[in-house]
Amino acid sequence: PESGRAALRVFNASGQLVKTVVGNFEKGYNEVTFRRDEFGTPGVYYYELETPMHSDRKKMILID
Repeated sequence: PESGRAALRVFNASGQLVKTVVGNFEKGYNEVTFRRDEFGTPGVYYYELETPMHSDRKKMILID
């Protein structure tokens, strides 16, 4: 991976966009923190990480 611009998008189980984080990130490990009140109910969410060279989508579970 290279340093550069990336977009992280979080969607609920219905496919609605919940949160977007866009910025320039350094090469290597990066961390993004979300607040609980930014999400609706507990359940399955999907996050998508997109860079100019790659994109990937994964599942996460929000537990109360």
